[in-house]
Amino acid sequence: SYLPFCLEYTPFSGESLFSFPRHSYLFIGSIDFVHILTYKEGVDILAGISMNSSIQLWIAARYLESISLLLAFFFLQRKINEYLLVFVCLVVVFLLFECVFSQSFPVCYVNGEGLTAFKKNSEYLICCFFLLSLFLFHKRQTYFDSKALRFMQVAVILAVLAELTTVLSFGHHSTPFSTPVGILGRIFSLYCLAKAVFEVSLEKPYNTLFRKLREHEEKLEDKVRERTAALQQSTEQLEKEIIERIKAEKELLWELSVNKKLAKVSDALISRAFSMQEIAELVLHTAQGLTECQRGFVSSVDLISRAVTAYTGKGIFAHKGEEEQPIRLFPVKESGKYPGLWGQALNTQQGFYVDYISPHDRKSTLPQGLEPQRNFLNVPALIDRKAVGQIALADKPESFTRHDLLAVERLAALFALSIQRKGMEDALSRSELEYRSLFNDALDMINIVDEKRRITSVNPMELKILRYSKEEIVGMSLLDLIHPAYKVRTAEALEQIFSTGMCIMNYETALVSKDEQQIDVEVSAVPQLDQGQVVSVRAIMRNITDRKKEERDKRNLEIQLRHSQKMEAVGTLAGGIAHDFNNILGPIFGYTELALDVLPDDDRVSLWLREVLRASHRARELVRQILTISRRTDQDVQPLRIQLLIKEALKLLRCSIPSNIEIRQSLGLIVRLCWQIRPAFTRLS
Repeated sequence: SYLPFCLEYTPFSGESLFSFPRHSYLFIGSIDFVHILTYKEGVDILAGISMNSSIQLWIAARYLESISLLLAFFFLQRKINEYLLVFVCLVVVFLLFECVFSQSFPVCYVNGEGLTAFKKNSEYLICCFFLLSLFLFHKRQTYFDSKALRFMQVAVILAVLAELTTVLSFGHHSTPFSTPVGILGRIFSLYCLAKAVFEVSLEKPYNTLFRKLREHEEKLEDKVRERTAALQQSTEQLEKEIIERIKAEKELLWELSVNKKLAKVSDALISRAFSMQEIAELVLHTAQGLTECQRGFVSSVDLISRAVTAYTGKGIFAHKGEEEQPIRLFPVKESGKYPGLWGQALNTQQGFYVDYISPHDRKSTLPQGLEPQRNFLNVPALIDRKAVGQIALADKPESFTRHDLLAVERLAALFALSIQRKGMEDALSRSELEYRSLFNDALDMINIVDEKRRITSVNPMELKILRYSKEEIVGMSLLDLIHPAYKVRTAEALEQIFSTGMCIMNYETALVSKDEQQIDVEVSAVPQLDQGQVVSVRAIMRNITDRKKEERDKRNLEIQLRHSQKMEAVGTLAGGIAHDFNNILGPIFGYTELALDVLPDDDRVSLWLREVLRASHRARELVRQILTISRRTDQDVQPLRIQLLIKEALKLLRCSIPSNIEIRQSLGLIVRLCWQIRPAFTRLS
């Protein structure tokens, strides 16, 4: 009877604490009911269920009871979706039954051994949950009726005592139903819980509501008294705050309106590339919309010449009877200042407005001959504290205000950014054009290689030298163009650039053209980085084929020069030796001729001396040859009877060849130096 009563009457108690457990206790009771039906030492109606499953159902019910009571405090002042709560409890109970009967739930009882450690530890943990709930009852006692609170605290204490009987009893498989203390503790715990609900729901269903109402009423009266005293002192302050708030709301509305228009202009300027004329027209149209002016102009300042280019608005620069010019140039004075009111903002770099223009200022407001204005507003566009443009407005039907100046100043900031962006775009276009011109007109070969060592871009000079078309070379591996003798070194150099990001300067290698010609090049490679990673390499290659050939020719000439210098030194040395040798030959000639004069012609010694004399003559010819080389003088060419030289050589040759070989001679007259011919025959023999 307790569970339907809780379900029926606790909504009228005003205690939101019971909203959570009143649903969960219905499912807790269902688990306890199944536990009683399966308990072996109790009713034991459901046969075939083990003692372990029965105790598992008991532990599951106690976990659900302690946790639901603990969670109730987290929903103490929150509205609970009862249908969702019922669904969650139903799912939890179903899962618990599934775990128990499918033997997925931890074992709580083992035949012959008794209760497991999990069951005992679970009882201690459940007691901790109950004690934590008891602490929360004490901490939040102001939310409950005092009598109902005491019953709830006693119920929790009895539940803890009942649970402790399972671990302090002497039985191996006891539950609160197996000991008198456990049975009484469980009965009185449920009784106190029901008594608390009865106290709140039946006997005093509105006491809690009235108590809270009285507390709130007392607090409200205290606050009213405090506020009444403070209200008298803050009335004037409140009026001021209201006025300031109204002003703030107006400022906020104005801010919103201005920001909306500026955002529209900003989006338009960012979304596409405008010409300067289009930017000025858009900015002027927006400025006129912000200030409700009829006339105006927007100008830009050349940073080099400081001349002002004005992009005109409706009629402000029109002479009477003349058509309006779209652009006018205002040069700066020699003093570096701009004339009139229109130049004041550029000179001072501060915006201003005037609502009255004197006759003298009317003539100086704008260039001479222009239509005068009733009022005038001028704001400079600044970048790094330098004026790069201005926004000038005139002839507003009403007077200019501070809001007009602030709005145009914000627009001028956007206009300055637009001028800067336009300048950067123009500079980028010029830079790209210059880079493309340098790339295409360079006399050196230039290519760009990606991470896969493929050529992605190449200049015309490389196409001309290598005799490839652009379609053939783009996409080709760079190593395919390298001469086989340099491929390994070039691959290592490329790997070093991509891995370390270092530049390589004046690296010599060789390429192979389409017609198989070797082209020596000097390479300077620079890596291209993106977020610190090398993504490509730009290589500038200078054709040094002619230079290499000239270097080889130069080396050959140097070798020949060194050889000539050596020969000259040898000649100088030989000349000195020849003079000394010639001095030695003098006595040989003299004494030999004296001996021949003394000896008879048929004497054998005379024959030997004549051979000595002939050998001396040949030595003299050799000395003459050495002196000729050392002196570098021209020699006369004279006729020579070569037969005598040949006969002399044949005499020597006859002794070294077999006798069965016949030597025949038939020679005429030859013109040559004797000392040049004789060594040849001597070496021959």
